[in-house]
Amino acid sequence: LREITWVLHGVPRSIMPPSGSPDAGSVEFSDAYQGALNGRSVTFANAWSSVPSLSGMPSSEGVAVCAVELSTAIDLLSVQPRSFPPVLQLRETPAGSPDFARRFLVQATASAARLEPAERHLVEQILTENVQRLMMARGDWFFRISPYTLTCITKGPFSSVGELGQQ
Repeated sequence: LREITWVLHGVPRSIMPPSGSPDAGSVEFSDAYQGALNGRSVTFANAWSSVPSLSGMPSSEGVAVCAVELSTAIDLLSVQPRSFPPVLQLRETPAGSPDFARRFLVQATASAARLEPAERHLVEQILTENVQRLMMARGDWFFRISPYTLTCITKGPFSSVGELGQQ
C-alpha cells in the first residue's frame, strides 16, 4: 500500500526507500468503515503514508482504499494502470482483451497463474470480460487480490460518504 501511494503521487523509483527499511515509514488509516454488503465484509478507509520527495522533505499523502472479502483464497494478483511504473517485481501475466492489456499491467504469482483442471487460466477466470469492463471504467485504480481479499486503491482520500457510494 505504501509503494502504491508513492507511485500514485509521482515519487521516482530512484528515491523510494526499500520496503523493509526504517526510512520507508508506516501506513496509517483513518475514516475507516466496515460493514457487510451482499454477505461479504467490505472495508473503506483512507490510508496515509509519508511520501519521499526530491527536496528531501517528505509529505503525508493519502489514498482511498476499498477492500472486499472474497469467497475463496486466491494467491497474489495485481492489476494496475500502465500509466504508472510497476509497483511489484513480478512477471507480467497475459490476460484480457487487447484493449485491457494496453491499459493495464497484470501480474500474478506463479501459483495464481497456474492452469486449472478445466485448462482455463485462473487469471482469466478472475478477470472476466465483465470485470475488465468495470476496471476500464476507471483508469486510476490499482487492484490487488490476495488470499480472501480484493483491494482497490486510488489516489487521494475519500472526502465524503457520498464519494464512497460513487466509488
